[in-house]
Amino acid sequence: MFKNLSLKGKLIFGFLVVVVVLLIVGIMAIIQMQGLSDNITFMGHRTIPKIINLETTMVEIQKVIVSMRTITNPNTSNEYRTKLFDNISNSRDKYNKALESYEKMELAEEEKVKYDEFKKNLLNMKGINDEILSDANKLNNLSGDEKAQLCARLTYSVTAGDWDQSMSKVTSSLEILINYVNENEGNMLVDQSQSD
Repeated sequence: MFKNLSLKGKLIFGFLVVVVVLLIVGIMAIIQMQGLSDNITFMGHRTIPKIINLETTMVEIQKVIVSMRTITNPNTSNEYRTKLFDNISNSRDKYNKALESYEKMELAEEEKVKYDEFKKNLLNMKGINDEILSDANKLNNLSGDEKAQLCARLTYSVTAGDWDQSMSKVTSSLEILINYVNENEGNMLVDQSQSD
């Protein structure tokens, strides 16, 4: 059949085949772009905000750790110690705001379990922090041996006592949660793209 076509017919037929192939490739590309757009929307509205809120929380907790260790140092001036109290308060406000945003998002069941474990550790740490901060607040009014003894006790608390253990639990449970979100959200996108 193709042999009997004139040169003009063969050229037209060849161009029509190319046009059909390009049309099919174009339609497939548009469909894939829509899927990609959905994935980008998913990441932008769900995955990235979750990670930003959790990472913000981690940064602010690290700031609390540094401030807590510095606040108990006997060489810290009263003025700087007062500033550290403010820094701790500001960091708490920032991580609480980030966690409020995170809690409003849709969480997977396993993610909720990991988040609840982190929150339990965070509340425990805050209670221990508050006890230490209450004592550290007295440092500005003490001098001499009393100040040195209280500083020694507080320094021990933030380097080897319950506080140090609670900080380790908080940071490790938050790291586990962040890793879970990174892996789970990524796996959800892969699963979605494979089902499309």
